[in-house]
Amino acid sequence: MNTEQTNQKNFVGDTMISVSLKNYMESEIIPRYDQLDTSHASPHIHQVIANSFEILAELNLPDVDPQMCYVVAAYHDLG
Repeated sequence: MNTEQTNQKNFVGDTMISVSLKNYMESEIIPRYDQLDTSHASPHIHQVIANSFEILAELNLPDVDPQMCYVVAAYHDLG
């Protein structure tokens, strides 16, 4: 992947996330939830990610990295 592709941004909700990070999470991490019980399948994680960004926006914390928020939300039930 070239530098231009790595630096591109994509939106998750209203938040810009790097394309490479989003692609990795969507292809490697989020599908793991489909192996869990139905209450923890991929729709659950997408809702958790959306809720996390809503909370981040409400709290208006400029020092919190939105990409870290995305990663933490995506991994939260994987143990």
